[in-house]
Amino acid sequence: MRLLITQEFFLLILLSISCMVIAEPAKVSFINFSETSVKLFWFDEKNNAEHYVHELPPYKDIAIESHIGHKFRYALPGKEVNTFEVIEDSEVHVVGPDTVKVTCESTSGEIHALIKPDWAPRGAGRFLDLVSMGYYNGCALSRVVKKFLTQFGISADFEQRTNFRTRRIQDDTPLEINFRPGFLSFAGSGPDSRTTEIFIVMPGTSSNQIEYFGKNPWETPFGYIVTDDLHNVVDKWYVSGDMPPHGEGPDPRKIYSEDGYDYLKKEFPKLSYLTQCKIAKEEKHPDAVSEEL
Repeated sequence: MRLLITQEFFLLILLSISCMVIAEPAKVSFINFSETSVKLFWFDEKNNAEHYVHELPPYKDIAIESHIGHKFRYALPGKEVNTFEVIEDSEVHVVGPDTVKVTCESTSGEIHALIKPDWAPRGAGRFLDLVSMGYYNGCALSRVVKKFLTQFGISADFEQRTNFRTRRIQDDTPLEINFRPGFLSFAGSGPDSRTTEIFIVMPGTSSNQIEYFGKNPWETPFGYIVTDDLHNVVDKWYVSGDMPPHGEGPDPRKIYSEDGYDYLKKEFPKLSYLTQCKIAKEEKHPDAVSEEL
């Protein structure tokens, strides 16, 4: 859920500035990737004072109408205070760890994903928010094409999939990160069209196809499946085929209907599913072993 602070926050800033210098307006977003809530403060450097802005829940984001040069502060439990200065308009600031681990049980075994908020903050934030609310539990792996991709993200819960179907997020700024097998990205249909559907690059995907991933502005990787799981689990998911009109696999439009999962069970009884996804607890030691790219 996006929170927008406007008039009250502007009033606080205006009352705290005694000089007549008018700073250039800018919008800044903060996304909390930690497992605990974080209190955000505006820092009045002239008077060396902090002014409370808002409490940011885990895996949520907040958009603030601010100005170039304004500074914000927050502190994570057991960490030093972080100070962030607004440099340009439409900045997105990551709050919390640089890697978040997600574990998903599937009908073919367990997979482990490493989510990288710095790669695509908005995409990573939306994915973790959905995982935290159980959106992907029971989710069908409805588009599995060997040596191409696996796509999923139409929830087994009719109310959830209907609610999020039109809740689009803004595209992330591409960082020129080259796709590889196992990489995770949102699927989309145009600029700023990302909602809930994710694709995984499958093992054996040709170099030409891999080079094509990311050409669309909404295709920005936000994490990856660890290599062992990619070969031992992902590559064993039932090959449903591509969606119409490209193939004879499940039709997304029918899955979105109220009886969408009845349709899947009847027409595609061998389909693979994610049974449960959850976010792992944060590591207590910074030198914990993790897979590195």
